[in-house]
Amino acid sequence: MGKTKVKGSVSLRRPFVTCLDRTYEVVDDPSTDSIISWSQSGKSFIVWNPSEFSKDLLHRCFGHHHFPLFTRTLNDYGIKKVDSELWEFADDDFVKGRPELIRNINNRGDSDSDSESRVSTRNTILKKKKNNAESRVSTRVTIQTKKKKKKTNKLVAEAIAAQFQGLEI
Repeated sequence: MGKTKVKGSVSLRRPFVTCLDRTYEVVDDPSTDSIISWSQSGKSFIVWNPSEFSKDLLHRCFGHHHFPLFTRTLNDYGIKKVDSELWEFADDDFVKGRPELIRNINNRGDSDSDSESRVSTRNTILKKKKNNAESRVSTRVTIQTKKKKKKTNKLVAEAIAAQFQGLEI
């Protein structure tokens, strides 16, 4: 089994069934060959029909229908798209007939520094959103205040004009 890093410890074993295990099983299953299968070389796999894959296999195996999420997950593990014309993906440790090799593939986002960086980035984004929201509220209040002052000034002007009309002889 592959190892994953956990903050404060040397290493722990990866859970027995990972998304890579499930992906390997789906690719290796001959009944899904019209949708997803190994390439001729066996060193890559091809999603032949992304819409069918998303509709049927993704939900059954991964609990969602989002093909972009699947491809991003592959990318997170270093499994790259290798053909611009096809949905073909490859990694040296994702090979037909060698499922034990997938234990060598680690999620690039597993390191402590990556995790801390993601938290820091998320906090920065949240602060910016909060500041933007506060700025929008402040701008709305300013606009509403100006509208009220304009309306009040107009009413005052109309009242003064009415008083002057009453004074005319």
